[in-house]
Parts: sequence; C-alpha cells; structure tokens
Amino acid sequence: MDQTLTLSGSERITVIESTPSRFEVEATYEPQGEKPPMHMHPGHAEEFTVLAGVLRVGYTDQERDYAAGESFEIPRGVAHRMWNAGDSTASVHWVSTPAGRVESFFRAMDALHRAGTTSLMAKAGVLRAHSDVMRPSSAITRLLVQVLGALRPTPTASPADVQPQGADPMTFRRHLATCLTFLLAAMIGYVGVSYLIDPGGTAPGFGMAAWPEGDAAAFLATKGARDLVTGILPLVLLFTRQRRALGWAMSIIAIVPLLDAALILSTGGSTAMAIWVHALTAVLTLGTGVLLLTERPKHPAAAANTTVPAQVSAPA
Repeated sequence: MDQTLTLSGSERITVIESTPSRFEVEATYEPQGEKPPMHMHPGHAEEFTVLAGVLRVGYTDQERDYAAGESFEIPRGVAHRMWNAGDSTASVHWVSTPAGRVESFFRAMDALHRAGTTSLMAKAGVLRAHSDVMRPSSAITRLLVQVLGALRPTPTASPADVQPQGADPMTFRRHLATCLTFLLAAMIGYVGVSYLIDPGGTAPGFGMAAWPEGDAAAFLATKGARDLVTGILPLVLLFTRQRRALGWAMSIIAIVPLLDAALILSTGGSTAMAIWVHALTAVLTLGTGVLLLTERPKHPAAAANTTVPAQVSAPA
C-alpha cells in the first residue's frame, strides 16, 4: 500500500506509523501553498513539530508562524487551518491521537487526486463521509458539504479502485435517485414556503376551479406548513443516509400529488395542471422511490468475499 499521499495541490504526507491509537506522518507543504478553510477535528487531537521551513497556523482570533524546531498542539474541537506562506518548502512531523478514521480520510483525499476528480463536489463527498474526522468550522460550509456530498458518492480510498473502469449502472441510478430526491424535496418545500408567505397569490396556480378567500384563506397556510415538512423529511433521510427508509417515504409521498390531480379533475379544475404538474410529480416521486428501494449495496463484492467454512466429512 502506497505510503505517500496527496492531500491537496500543495500538501503531501508520508505515513510513518498507523495504529488504532496513533497515526504518525511526515508532511510536506509547498511554498506559497493554498490556504485551507477553517476546520476542526471532533474525535482526535494533533501534535506538530516543524522540521524545516515555516508553517503558518490560523486560529479563530489570530495567526502564528512556527519555525523549524518549534512544536504545538491542536486539541480536538479547536478551529484551525495551516499552510506554508513562505518561499521555501516546509516539512512537519504530525501525530494524530487517537487515530480513528484519520488514515481513511487521507486515503480518500489521495484517491481524488489520483483519479483527477478534485472538484468541490468530490471533496464534499469525502468530507461528508468522514465528518467524524474533519468538519468545517462554518455552519454554512457544513450545510454546503451535506448538500453537495449527498449528490456525490464518496470515492473509494483504494488506489487500485481508481483505475479506469466501465460505467457502473447502479452508480448512475444512485446519482439519479439522489438528484431527483433533492430536486423534488426542494420543489415541495418551495411550494410550502410560498403558501406560508403569500397564500392568496399562490393558490391560483394549484389548478382548482376555486379556492378559499378572505379569512378562509388561512386554510392555505396549513397546506403550506404541511408541504414544507413534507419537503424537509426526504432531505433529512437523504443526509442521514437512510436510503431505504427514504425510498419508502418517497413512494408514500407520491400519493399526495396523485390525490391532488384527482381532486382537481373531479371538481372541474385545470386538466393541464392536474396532469402536467400534479400527476407528473406523482410519477417522478414514485419513480424515485422505486429507484431507492431497488438499489443494491454500494459494495456488493464484500458479501461475495465472505469465507464459507469448508464442509467437514463425517468419520467413516
């Protein structure tokens, strides 16, 4: 297994020791390197000793340069970032305790560079899968990681698995199901917010021949509240990776626009709205649910590799 890993365009590490209690590396930072975002580590602390050059460390309220021979610690949960702002290469001895899944995170980042897929969405997928190792300090950035990471599955950290291969139909289906879930949930949530903010102005677009007005329009706000919650539920299941539960939820939610279409048609409302908005939404939502429910595990080969005990012949 390769012991030299690329973490960014200007940062590489060489693994020295990897045990459950300790992950030890020597890191190299190129001159004028990119400044990473502020982040923290919820499950481990870090110890650094600068071996050569100067390493700049940014904290919440200050920045400090550490020269060769100086050491410092980053306790778990403390926001920080580090880079080489100087003109010569910096090398650092770096120990993470306990090791947890630190090595898994680093190898996943290295896999992105080996595969040439270092986009923001790709990195978000790795961060989302390793939130126990590294989390952005900004709440907005954490939300962005969750959204983008949900749309991009985490690449394998094994270099052997990043070689060019044929397209995997199941991977495409997972991507499609994830994108449809996000778009449908966002659309439903948007409709809910619209009914809460402007119920009278939103109701005519529903397709009914008539709708509540005056004081009775307050009923439209209750529809908005329910739509908003209906849009939030799939996102929660998506971000928490409960994909099978999400499949059942989407399949059940599909009943709502289907009933809406039936009610519009039965009360003399707009046929076009009933079919091309509500019925189509029902079909897309149900289709998404079916895609999710028929997904295979991401790594089915693991089951195939399970060792089957050899049969023992009975004594003659």
